[in-house]
Amino acid sequence: LRNHPLYCVERHLRKYEVVYPREPILGHVGPDREPVFLRSCVKKLHTRERWLREMREVIEDAEPIKNVKSRSRRDSCDVNDADLYGDWQTVPLVIPECRNGIVPKNDRGNVELWTLAHLPKGGVHIPVAHAASAARRLGFDYAPCMTGFEIRSGRSVPRIEGIVIAEENADVVRDGACEAAALASERAEKRAREEA
Repeated sequence: LRNHPLYCVERHLRKYEVVYPREPILGHVGPDREPVFLRSCVKKLHTRERWLREMREVIEDAEPIKNVKSRSRRDSCDVNDADLYGDWQTVPLVIPECRNGIVPKNDRGNVELWTLAHLPKGGVHIPVAHAASAARRLGFDYAPCMTGFEIRSGRSVPRIEGIVIAEENADVVRDGACEAAALASERAEKRAREEA
């Protein structure tokens, strides 16, 4: 039954899979009388963080279906416990919207933009250099935009690409960022000429 397209037994499931619901049981096999399930009953499990990327949120008091050990790819000694949840334990993720020029941030002070659906309503992503300094200089509320992770010096670090700002302030900040980029370019050219 390993890799059978229609049927499965639990011992052949992968680390992030589970049988749900556990019925119907189609029969039993082997000396241990293992139950046989339909392959369509096999569901994927994810961590809370992974479900957020899928625009789903784990219900607050949900008990994990599985707890697995996961090793870091870089450091084989680094072992973490990961609680896994099924899609039946989640609800659609509601992204708070920008109000009165204030951008909703997560507990780390940024906005996680895994897909365009994760962008807060009334917000705009400005993936331009100097956008954060322009927004700060103009006094507008903004949030750094985390779009994923990258490996630096053997560690996984967040990749910050631009900012998220309220729609009504976006054009002014874009203009300010372009001016700041032009000034930075002029300074770099002047420094290069002086050094030459």
